[in-house]
Amino acid sequence: MTTLVFLTHSYPYLPGDTFIRTELGYLCQAFERVDVIPVGNAAANIPAKTRPDLPMPPNANLRLDLFESIRRLTRQVNRPAGLAAVFRDARFRALICRELPLAARFGMRTVLRMLTSAQQGYSIWQVLAQMCAEYSQPLILYSYWMHHAALGAAMLDLPHTLRVSRAHGFDLYLERRNPPYLPFHAQMISRLDWVCPISQDGVNTLANLYPQLRQRLQLFRLGVEDGRMGSRPSPDPVLRVVSCSKLRPVKRVDLIADALALCNFPVHWTHFGRDHRSTAVERKTAALPAHVQVELKGYVDNPTLLQYYRENPVDLFLNVSSSEGLPVTLMEAASYGIPIAATSVGGVNEIVSPRSGWRLPANPSPQQIADVLREAAKLSPTQRREMAHAAHQLWQQRVNAAVQYPAFCQFLKTQLSQKLAS
Repeated sequence: MTTLVFLTHSYPYLPGDTFIRTELGYLCQAFERVDVIPVGNAAANIPAKTRPDLPMPPNANLRLDLFESIRRLTRQVNRPAGLAAVFRDARFRALICRELPLAARFGMRTVLRMLTSAQQGYSIWQVLAQMCAEYSQPLILYSYWMHHAALGAAMLDLPHTLRVSRAHGFDLYLERRNPPYLPFHAQMISRLDWVCPISQDGVNTLANLYPQLRQRLQLFRLGVEDGRMGSRPSPDPVLRVVSCSKLRPVKRVDLIADALALCNFPVHWTHFGRDHRSTAVERKTAALPAHVQVELKGYVDNPTLLQYYRENPVDLFLNVSSSEGLPVTLMEAASYGIPIAATSVGGVNEIVSPRSGWRLPANPSPQQIADVLREAAKLSPTQRREMAHAAHQLWQQRVNAAVQYPAFCQFLKTQLSQKLAS
């Protein structure tokens, strides 16, 4: 029996990682046992609730015992004496010494960030090592994010264990960071068996950064279920636009409000997602003209968002982020046959084509966004149907969950078999 240990950031707890739910279902179909550890929450010392916020398949086991072990160890190593314990381990001491010159180029704050990542990785590594000793059967350690969880897995070197991490956006693109540095980036890739970026752009980025590690990279996109083109266009002249994201600076949601201020035709904008920066967007939307209507829905769970697509007309999905991996929100819109306008960053162009929507510049002006909204408002019913079919076709070709996740599971099984045979 093969056990897959799934290292998430917070799943099955809110907020965050909610889109893991679909993939977890496929993992549980492919493997007899799946152990889930929300290591991000543990490393952040967030207490675990006995009852998860999000559903788990029957053969998925929430390992609260390992969660609490990571949490306890992280508290210990985060103390001044704890760093000494990390340095006493020869493997982590060598890891840090190799990383130190790179981190030091960006100053002491970056060095401290690197040491914090090492401390978190050390805690996860210790718990995973103890867990692996308990298992006699082959194991797959699968980290959803390439951060301290992947570092902890990468530091294990066991013949019966396959170590794999996905790479998305914040854990992949150096330019997202100021300074442009991600702790142990190259060392994690060199130690893991495989790193699986979720976009071809991600593969290309890592291959250009670390050409000597190209053979450890393998593209596996995420996927969503078929929305069966279940959305419909507006029955009146109003352009109905939807966006969905947290209100972080990288998402630039306020830029949408700036663009709407330039529109001289009726628009209804609905935004899903919220955080403490919501008030800035609310101030801008309050000043919009009367023919521009705005609904800031705040946080909703994924089933509620998809229900909205089925029950309400949507003419355009809009994303103006300054950086992305390959957003699940765009995949969902495409599966429902919704034309998309999105900035050409990260892997966005892998799910948006000129036939299915609009590729905005990476740094669009409000006027450029408003011009696209005007074009969308002028689409004929025939043009709208053609775009809807093109969007759904891209979903089918590239991010169909029923294709992507079984292929990923088979890849994991094949690679584990090859490692065991070598």
